[in-house]
Amino acid sequence: MARNKNFWCGTGRLGADPEIRTTQNGTKVANMRVCCSRDWKDKDGNEKKSSFWAPVVVWGATVEVVDRYCRKGDLIRVEGPLANREWTDRDGNKRHSIEVVISGFQGEIELLASANRDRQQPTQSNSTQRYQSGTSMSDAAGYGYGGSSQPLDDEVPF
Repeated sequence: MARNKNFWCGTGRLGADPEIRTTQNGTKVANMRVCCSRDWKDKDGNEKKSSFWAPVVVWGATVEVVDRYCRKGDLIRVEGPLANREWTDRDGNKRHSIEVVISGFQGEIELLASANRDRQQPTQSNSTQRYQSGTSMSDAAGYGYGGSSQPLDDEVPF
């Protein structure tokens, strides 16, 4: 029997720093837009490019990780369920959007490359601060793999 799946996965760059807010009941929420691009050649051999802006909404403890590590231009991978949100704008028009929602154990964000920090030579204090809690970004978000958080050797054994 086939089952329906509500799941989206994409890799792209953040278009702006995440917008962090706190709801009236004290829950933190982050809104981000991820630009996912693809390149291809048409049947005549002309290079084509298209981009898709994926709205991402992050709830709860994962917002702290997003606030600490994610900045405009960073390359991230996002996985999570899609949600349809409807609202009425200031002019009284009904609007809707489809968003990737990261909440609790539903969804995942992985920092692949940092646009600003990759250009800088890492210092010992930056490295220590990142691993001080003994968790990687995905571990801190509650999606840990259970392995060691120690940096891997740069040498390949074969």
